[in-house]
Amino acid sequence: MTSSPTNSWLAFDIGGANIKAADGQGWSHSEPFAMWQEWKRLPDAIRHVQSLRPATHHAVTMTGEIADCFSGRSDGVRHIVQSCCLATGTNNVFFY
Repeated sequence: MTSSPTNSWLAFDIGGANIKAADGQGWSHSEPFAMWQEWKRLPDAIRHVQSLRPATHHAVTMTGEIADCFSGRSDGVRHIVQSCCLATGTNNVFFY
């Protein structure tokens, strides 16, 4: 898929060991991502997954915010939110 349909959605689950994504139409993807070791690479990892299924809107859940690389949960949430917004290049990112 090379173009994004209007109002298409991609949901991410940003975890401590994996990044998962699904489009709600039957497509899903999971790949290893060791947050505690690779946290600086998170925007690139999200961009890669998004390139597999471009979308105009993004829904995000997370558990990776409690990884040992962060000084606390709020630091982890902040990093994941900033990484998602940077990687998707849109304001259409919703966190749950």
